[in-house]
Amino acid sequence: MKNALRYFDPKFHAELIPEFKQELEDYGRIYMYRFRPDYEMKARPITDYPGKSEQAKAIMLMIQNNLDYAVAQHPHELITYGGNGAVFSNWAQYLLTMKYLSEMSDEQTLVMYSGHPMGLFPSHKDAPRVVVTNGMMIPNYSKPDDWEKFNALGVTQYGQMTGKLYVYWPSGNCSWNNNYSFKCLQED
Repeated sequence: MKNALRYFDPKFHAELIPEFKQELEDYGRIYMYRFRPDYEMKARPITDYPGKSEQAKAIMLMIQNNLDYAVAQHPHELITYGGNGAVFSNWAQYLLTMKYLSEMSDEQTLVMYSGHPMGLFPSHKDAPRVVVTNGMMIPNYSKPDDWEKFNALGVTQYGQMTGKLYVYWPSGNCSWNNNYSFKCLQED
């Protein structure tokens, strides 16, 4: 519960605890459904995304593509594919990540730790816009049962890395161009 509540001011904890507890009992993890956006989740033209950095806008586009109902295996659970290929552990992470990306300049890097946005850090225009780590486990707790437990707790993610890296394209026939937009070829 502490892991889920860390995103919120303590004055909201009393309201959120019963709701998160119920999600944990019902689903085996906390998705923070109250924060799931009510807009259609899909990749939009890059010019529709707010922000200062075209690279950051392209990342927002890829995130929303991964959560598109036509693409994602379980979009409400933030799972792109493979049963555990989650883009984020919960909807608060999604919203916070999108906020950071909309504020990012071309001289900043967003650091992600197993779906948790750690913040924007100074970098330079040739640096990666996002650095992602996943599956950070110590050897004493690195058995499959441990992975499942810590994934359910929302403290680490593992497996199905293209979902977490925002680059999953189900058809495999997609390409990027120099304008940070993409196209997917339809299969006959």
